[in-house]
Amino acid sequence: MTAPQQTGPVLRHSPWLALITIALGYFMNVLDSTVVNVALPNIMTDLAAPMGHMLWVVNGYLLPYAMLLLLAGRLGDLLGHRAVFAFGLGVFVVASLLCSLSATPEQLIASRVLQGIGAGVAGPQALAITAAVFPAHRRGMAFGVLASIIGTAAAIGPFLGGLITHVLDWRWIFLMNLPIGVAGLICTFVFVPKTRVGGRPRLAFLPVVLATAGLFGVLYALIDGPRVDWGEIVAGVHVGYVFIVGLVIFFGFVYWEWSRTDGLLPRALFANRNYGLMAWASLATYFCIFGTQLAMTLYLQSVLHVSALEAGLVLSPMWLASSLVAPFSGALMQRVQPRWILVGGFAAFCLGTVLTALLITPQMPWGVFVATLLLAGAGAGFTFAPLTTVAMSEVPPHEVGGASGTLEMARMLGSAVCTAVVGAILGSTATSSAAALAADSRAALLVTALVVAVAVVTSLFLKRGGLPAPATDAGEQQLTTPTSATAAGHPGNS
Repeated sequence: MTAPQQTGPVLRHSPWLALITIALGYFMNVLDSTVVNVALPNIMTDLAAPMGHMLWVVNGYLLPYAMLLLLAGRLGDLLGHRAVFAFGLGVFVVASLLCSLSATPEQLIASRVLQGIGAGVAGPQALAITAAVFPAHRRGMAFGVLASIIGTAAAIGPFLGGLITHVLDWRWIFLMNLPIGVAGLICTFVFVPKTRVGGRPRLAFLPVVLATAGLFGVLYALIDGPRVDWGEIVAGVHVGYVFIVGLVIFFGFVYWEWSRTDGLLPRALFANRNYGLMAWASLATYFCIFGTQLAMTLYLQSVLHVSALEAGLVLSPMWLASSLVAPFSGALMQRVQPRWILVGGFAAFCLGTVLTALLITPQMPWGVFVATLLLAGAGAGFTFAPLTTVAMSEVPPHEVGGASGTLEMARMLGSAVCTAVVGAILGSTATSSAAALAADSRAALLVTALVVAVAVVTSLFLKRGGLPAPATDAGEQQLTTPTSATAAGHPGNS
């Protein structure tokens, strides 16, 4: 394999236009996640689907998304981040149309899988492009703005999903992706420069298939376990066997990749303490975010019997708070050590989640949860920019695609696993009493809070620093204008 060489992006427009453009794709991905969760009870009723099917509507998207991130990061390094981002965005738009046309739960799940494929291909390119077009000393602010835009999608998602479901129909939550996606595709070829890494990174499809199969076994056991009362799925096949085999396959994949010098999970990345800790913290963050949203959505609509619109109104402030504070955390890193920002953010996130859990009862007015979810959302928002910046601060330019893909995979794994875990805790939601559902929702929230509490502790072990050097960082990627690129003898990217 030839040694990769970083090809600097030729900037013809402001890097902020590139950031806004790739944020459109991220905007849709996050919007779809938050919108779909709020609409789950309505989809379940309309398609006459059991709870297990609805959890696969969520994880059918998250599983391929997470698993393709590793391969897509390498693919972007090889073929160009802009081209791969545009392809993934196009697949996502087509899949959104198919979701809106689904007449059965199986059709919707299949369309969501295709959506996840598109999102998984596009996801790591967004982080790689951001890291490429901004100088090292400005990436903290850039990642903060990107987190704010993503947070805005998450903030309006529950409300918008509730409003659309209440006024129109759940199918419109997928149809609204079409104009956003088309606009994003056009802007991609206008404002996003071509960036890629030279050389020929290894594209290994078999490990991705094995990892997907292993994780599918784990998630299938957790999601379908309550349906069979944690017994046999079919004659002679216990749900526990499926879970164990899935774990063995998945960790076998991890061991195999770590034993290779050019593996999809670069061992050198995880040898960097900050990157390894931030990968875990990213998983924990999204575990709690999605776990809180799913548990609260089902609690609000199944126990308190509020409408989808009211459920959206309760959940939106959490995301709104996170989007508002995210840019400030990026700027704050210039004055405060990132690890202390992370410790404070995770602590507030954990406290807000615990307070929300303690308030859950079958008779609690839904408005009281706004304050505790605001605290949780603000805490989460303070972690977004430091997480990405600290993780990517010491990544060599030729490994940016793989590193960003691995980081994004950790986030999606957290989302997928939490959906299965929360679903397993909630069990047969449709037939349980209000008191039992409230108790299960409380337990689910406390589990998510425990995971974030571990992230508080791990953040304390970060190395000092975590920010790239202003201008002398050896890993900083060269930014050039068309004129300077030609003068320096650097050809444009192909």
